[in-house]
Amino acid sequence: MRYGFKFKIQYLAVAFLVIVSCLVISPPSIAKGCDDVKFIFARGSGEALNDVSSTAWRESIEAALQKSTLQYSFYELGTYAQGSYRYPAVSVSDSLGGFGNLLGAYLSRGEFFEFGKSVVQGIGELQTYLRVQASACPQTKFILGGYSQGAMVLSRTLGDLDADRILYVATFGDPKLYLPEGKGTIPPACLGKSYSDYRVYVPDCRAYEGILGSQRPYQPDEYTDKLGVWCNEKDIMCSSGLSVDDHTSYTSSGLYKNAAREIKTRLKRVFPNAFSNTTIKPWASTAHNVAFLFDTSISMINAIGNYSKKAKTLAAEVTEAGGSVAVAEFRDLDDPYEPRILCDFGCTQSEIDTQLGSLYTGGGGDDQESVLSGLLYAMNNLDWQVGATKSIVLFTDDEYLSPDRDGTTLSAVIQRSLEIDPVNVYVVTHPRYQDSYEELAGRTGGETFDFNDADEWGRLTDLLLYRPEAKLNSTEFSGTVGDEFYFDASASTASDGGSLRYDWDLDGDGEFEISNGPAEIYQAYDRPFSGYIQVKITDAKSRSSTMSAKLTVAELASRLPEIFDVTSEELMSNDYRIQYQTNAERILVAVDDTPVGYLEGTAQDFILTDITAPTTLRLIPYTSGLGRGESVTLELGQNLPMYPDSNLPSQEPILPQKPILPSTTSPMPTPESTQAPIPKAPNAGVAKASFTSAGH
Repeated sequence: MRYGFKFKIQYLAVAFLVIVSCLVISPPSIAKGCDDVKFIFARGSGEALNDVSSTAWRESIEAALQKSTLQYSFYELGTYAQGSYRYPAVSVSDSLGGFGNLLGAYLSRGEFFEFGKSVVQGIGELQTYLRVQASACPQTKFILGGYSQGAMVLSRTLGDLDADRILYVATFGDPKLYLPEGKGTIPPACLGKSYSDYRVYVPDCRAYEGILGSQRPYQPDEYTDKLGVWCNEKDIMCSSGLSVDDHTSYTSSGLYKNAAREIKTRLKRVFPNAFSNTTIKPWASTAHNVAFLFDTSISMINAIGNYSKKAKTLAAEVTEAGGSVAVAEFRDLDDPYEPRILCDFGCTQSEIDTQLGSLYTGGGGDDQESVLSGLLYAMNNLDWQVGATKSIVLFTDDEYLSPDRDGTTLSAVIQRSLEIDPVNVYVVTHPRYQDSYEELAGRTGGETFDFNDADEWGRLTDLLLYRPEAKLNSTEFSGTVGDEFYFDASASTASDGGSLRYDWDLDGDGEFEISNGPAEIYQAYDRPFSGYIQVKITDAKSRSSTMSAKLTVAELASRLPEIFDVTSEELMSNDYRIQYQTNAERILVAVDDTPVGYLEGTAQDFILTDITAPTTLRLIPYTSGLGRGESVTLELGQNLPMYPDSNLPSQEPILPQKPILPSTTSPMPTPESTQAPIPKAPNAGVAKASFTSAGH
């Protein structure tokens, strides 16, 4: 059997047995019947079963499939022992508080073994479980998901699985991610070119390989259009950034919902009849965030009731169509009243109705409203979902103050709108003030509406529910003067599948220089630039949306951090001194696929002890603002035996080819009565060095 990576002695310290056949305890679904689809998830380091990641995965899929007739179920690796394998998802450290500083000059390899063993356990459990299910239910298909360490379990196993039975694989924050388009002083991805077809959400154009190296090929040939990767912008494990917070925010940023939509698309291809009775909604393939922002100053006293009543109706239509609604309010800044988020995008329809029904007015009394500060507050404080089309519907009855009393300018609001990819602002106001809001609405991709006109309400509803979905090939572009950038909006879609018009703003001034242009643009810049480009798409019924992306054009390319002149010296038995030169601020360190911590760039040597078997040491240079440079890998102790302990096997473990299925005539044993409790995740540490490392 092929594994795609080399087992190391410490990964096998639990003495894996050679297994030919075994009793495998499986969930009761086998006894009850076969599913159309089984969803399998592998959690991240230190997460418990049914923790936040697996819960977000399951709930996102259930929401996407709630009106289908598919028979499906979920299995999380580690729930049951599959033969001698049970994935523990060990913790790398006591907390996820940071990828910490290595304060000493000595690192002990002897403390970094549990992570590797955990990955091997996950691989064994996944392969065995799939064989059991395939034998019992030959028609069942599988969809796999994995976060962090769990994503690594998947990417290292794909080549050994039966791809014909797997419909889709989604990885989040994979420490073994490989994106060849992210390599180079000016990577092709930064120019909008040469994207891997499995790149779904990776904002960092310099993301090249994970912190623990890269699984190559990352997408085996048989997984074309069956693999998608998600990597947050500065995720320490998979991007060129160094953020632990980005690594732990896949749930809060809504990326599991994003993946669920991708999964639903593929399920509809394979099981069209399971979706044939569902009502086609306007947002069948995208998410939409709609925020209602109310001016509740005293001048709105006669309009607030009518506004809130119509907003309830519109909110119900938005949520019914698959979108999310938020509610916020503001008053004049000279009133003792701060802007407030009354209901964020996670609110239920009942909660939305309650907040809309409880709106009341007060304060104010002047002619101009604090609209700009209210808009900026809502943009900054609402929990916008990544990948969603975003709108603010502003309800007011007067002009706005510019700049606002706190100094907020129209330019600042427009800039923030573009930064959030963007937020289109639709203004509902008295007809005499519509003209004063044209610039604000137009430069944020929105429109103005007369609050007294019933037809205008109908147009707003139609626009929000059926607006086209604008897409760009990247959220960030960067290069140098003279480089040719490729901006591609051809993936944009009209709600009715019709044709689209494309207008382009390529210098970030809010004016669309290219009117009714092509869907794809090649553009070079003759001077430095830092700002946003955007595309506006318009369908045959004049409904429009915009999408923006950050663009940086520098005079010269920045030099990426490097490590050079690396040497290793064997000091005595089992100890090595590592020396190097670097221009990096920090050197991230990983030992045998375990993230360890970082060394300051001023520290240019250290000692690695306890080398009792072949060991892989990775040094990764990092400088803030530039990100990661290319790593250096050292193979130490290659003359040492792989298995010095006579109690360990002399070959790679063989997984069962034909596991014995549970008897159909005897009661199904329960996990509590037959399985030992899942082992507590051990913690990694360092001898002679104090640090805290990030779980993943």
